[in-house]
Amino acid sequence: MLRLSDAIPRDAIRAKIGDFEEKVTANTAAEYIERDPTGMMTTGLYGWDYAVAQQLVDDDQEIGAVYPARPDLFPGFLDKKWGRPFLQDAFATKLYSPIMPDYPFAVIELCQCFPDDLHIADVELSDIRRKLEQPQNGIGARGYHGLGVFGDLLDGVKMVAKERGLSRISLIAASPQAHAVFERHGFKVGDGALSALAYQQLGYSHAMLLKL
Repeated sequence: MLRLSDAIPRDAIRAKIGDFEEKVTANTAAEYIERDPTGMMTTGLYGWDYAVAQQLVDDDQEIGAVYPARPDLFPGFLDKKWGRPFLQDAFATKLYSPIMPDYPFAVIELCQCFPDDLHIADVELSDIRRKLEQPQNGIGARGYHGLGVFGDLLDGVKMVAKERGLSRISLIAASPQAHAVFERHGFKVGDGALSALAYQQLGYSHAMLLKL
């Protein structure tokens, strides 16, 4: 079976920016839960929104027992609700260039999770050689141009998802700019009520789906 790490387009990234150092921060679901509670909470909220939309829970406010006060209990809460592990596998990594050795120009986090998703929990792909002439402000602001390899990453994610028999790729649009990028690659606003509300009122912080 392909590993989640096989989705990372290392050759395409190297062709863009040259040699880099990779520092893996999580290789399993257990490591991801332990080392990135914020990422786990965001991924879990995505799953909760879907579960509410599909009427898999009786009380949509029940999540208040663990979110946001008890992130340590969140994974177990989701597992108990669904009768199987919410998070089945995870991989997270950061890439560093000699150009700026203390700053990760790429951050990628992938989770295989409920219901049938390969979830892109985080993605940042910056060309640190090219500052924006007018740096962005506000939510999701960027200081650099993109590296131009999201399509390569998405191809790798699709390859792994299909080999694992998954039917969807999901992510959260953290800014209006990110929404526009993901939409160009075929993602649609998620089917949960919270996602629809966030998109209508804010234009960001909503789930997006790409069905395989």
